[in-house]
Amino acid sequence: ALRGWFRFTRTPYGYSPSPWVLEQCAQHALRRGSIEFRLPSTVTYQPTTPANDFSDESVEKMVSSESSPGVSPELLNYMDDCLAMLGLTLVLIPNALRELCSAMVEYVRSILLDADLHLKDPKTITFEHKNFTANGVYYHSPYVIGWPPERLRAVKSVRLSTPVSYREALEFLGILHVVACWLLPPWIILRKNCLQSLLQQRLHEDNAGWDEAIDDDCYPLLEELMSSLQSRQLEQYNVFRRIICWAPLHIYCDASSYAYGYVVGQYYEDISVNLDKQQKKDLSAELASIHGDLAPRQDATGRLFIPLWFRQALFSRVGQLTAHINTKEVFAATSAIVGVISTVGSLHQARLEIYTDNATCLKVLRMWKPAPPGDSVVDAAQSLMQERFLRAVSSCVSEQHLRALRVHF
Repeated sequence: ALRGWFRFTRTPYGYSPSPWVLEQCAQHALRRGSIEFRLPSTVTYQPTTPANDFSDESVEKMVSSESSPGVSPELLNYMDDCLAMLGLTLVLIPNALRELCSAMVEYVRSILLDADLHLKDPKTITFEHKNFTANGVYYHSPYVIGWPPERLRAVKSVRLSTPVSYREALEFLGILHVVACWLLPPWIILRKNCLQSLLQQRLHEDNAGWDEAIDDDCYPLLEELMSSLQSRQLEQYNVFRRIICWAPLHIYCDASSYAYGYVVGQYYEDISVNLDKQQKKDLSAELASIHGDLAPRQDATGRLFIPLWFRQALFSRVGQLTAHINTKEVFAATSAIVGVISTVGSLHQARLEIYTDNATCLKVLRMWKPAPPGDSVVDAAQSLMQERFLRAVSSCVSEQHLRALRVHF
């Protein structure tokens, strides 16, 4: 193995582990007795648990083991790469690598099963030294992530042939899909979604072959998207990915004729309540390093809002496209609730605050009943559709989360 590198041979597809999750995997394997660790006696070890992220108190911890004959314990591994950002060092005995891979998968599998999710196709990820990548995510610090420079360079260097085939165009858009929902700016996401939907629609409507050229009116849109990826703004684009389990999550959702979206975040005033002066200073320094559309900003009340993630999607079904805007707002809000709960699961202990600009949507969410026909131009079909949305939410969201939900207008 190369010094400073470690490769997982099997992890869940599309799942980007944070340093804290990886650390928990190692501890999980250690408790199971299948992994041997050794820490140098001169090193202090500080667990990075969510409740103690900025603690100044270091905890010395020694885990001894016997080195295998002929094997040097100086080999670096993923724990070195994770903890190097915190100025810490950990040495893993090389003969435990296979057990660590298994423990990683089993630990993540148990987390996903708790959220009623399941593993999909395996995907290999690689951790580099210091600032490292994990499954398409680039970690600047334990909680600030961005698009990997090598992936950005790969996208910028793509040169499509002329004319462009459907296969080439959709393959290029597929590259963006890997981390799109988390890391790309909203204005690029919406362009990509619209263009991808248009190309797929033309492909099927025209019964075209995969290697046939795309329509002439689609090429300028593709060229415009590729040009926008050359923006220098993307080189500094990163996102804050630290969810405080005891602070409220705020969800802002909206819908238009063709699309819907929501952004999820927390307020600095909420997450800094239990921090001392030094911890607040450290947190402010992290927030100041974030650039792009999801950088922290002050809202109309003067409070600092920290976006965590967002989602934008197109209405794809005929029933959704032809629905009244009030029903589309209900769809956007219920999708946001389900999306947030499936992401944070039972780990988040505080209430959810959801904001909508539609009075009918507000009434539906507060009463958890569809708007009656005749109310705000809602007919029987719209009321039935809203009922289906609410039924879908109740099947995915626990009663505990529904009780903790507060709706604002």
